[in-house]
Amino acid sequence: MARRTLQLEVNEMSTETMWEKVLQRDAAADGRFVYAVRSTHIYCRPTCPSKRPNREQVEFFANPKDAEQQGYRACRRCAPKTESRADHVARICRELTDEYKNLGPDEIAQHEGIPLRRLNQIFRDVLGVTVREYQASHKLEDFKTKLKASQDVTGAMYDAGFGSSSRLYEKSDAVLGMTPASYGRGGRGARITFGIRKSTIGYILAAATEKGVCTISFGDNREKLESDLREEFHAADTHRNDAKVATYLDAIADHVQGNEFLTSIPIDIHATAFQAKVWQLLRETKPGETLTYSGLAAKLGKPSSTRAVARACASNRVALAIPCHRVVAASGDLAGYRWGVERKREILARERRSAITAPK
Repeated sequence: MARRTLQLEVNEMSTETMWEKVLQRDAAADGRFVYAVRSTHIYCRPTCPSKRPNREQVEFFANPKDAEQQGYRACRRCAPKTESRADHVARICRELTDEYKNLGPDEIAQHEGIPLRRLNQIFRDVLGVTVREYQASHKLEDFKTKLKASQDVTGAMYDAGFGSSSRLYEKSDAVLGMTPASYGRGGRGARITFGIRKSTIGYILAAATEKGVCTISFGDNREKLESDLREEFHAADTHRNDAKVATYLDAIADHVQGNEFLTSIPIDIHATAFQAKVWQLLRETKPGETLTYSGLAAKLGKPSSTRAVARACASNRVALAIPCHRVVAASGDLAGYRWGVERKREILARERRSAITAPK
């Protein structure tokens, strides 16, 4: 089989669409395919500055490797074999929907002709995660999309590339945070217990599954806190029992008061591979310390990911347990906070005072 018509369907582009992109020298098409000229036996990027050949002399390939297998050589002007790290990663990510769908990282590296260590470094530089971490996140996202569309767990599982339910549950425990049968349907099948307590910075809500805390939030109105929780997990078995989550509420209240730092309560939340890395770095910061979004991005080894870091912080649903309040703007301004900037200011001030007086 001719690599599924040279993988054109993978890119969802017809040959005529690609020809238009070649005529336009469309920069967005670079890395998505190459075109080859039969009369010269040369293949080029879509943006190659050379004179355009006659249409009947042109054929298209998904990548330079395919073109060379058919006897073409690379153009010296546009150097189509010189692939940027971003282009390289983007191409592999596209291949995960087809040729690489059932391959492990070692096999992908072998196909790419480079050591796995080098391939992982490229992925870390571009995406902040390894090939295996990206694959896990990609499969789960694919699974969730298919599950939402069909509500068929078994069908979605196999369509997404999981060979068995045990493999799915193994991955979902780390990333989904709830059983795969309930994800995407408002927590259906999950039992969530929550409690609410008044504190010096407003009401605290803590909610937990049997695995750990899934929500910690602050507000001025306890009815609003409860309604927001029920809306988020609208299909879960959600009920209030302050006594059952008293241990969590005690720990959160102690932290708010500056009496004790919240350290290792179990959490049960959904995270992408990137979010998990951001949140783990946040959990490693010490009370009394702050860092900037750009500083956090630099710690990830991805200095250009400042906006993505900010989005990861904003999507945190477990206040204090993942201390996104310790991230400030480069100017020193406290910037936004999901539960109010004044709360952020007060929490940071109490952490600093407690950190200063804590025994060494």
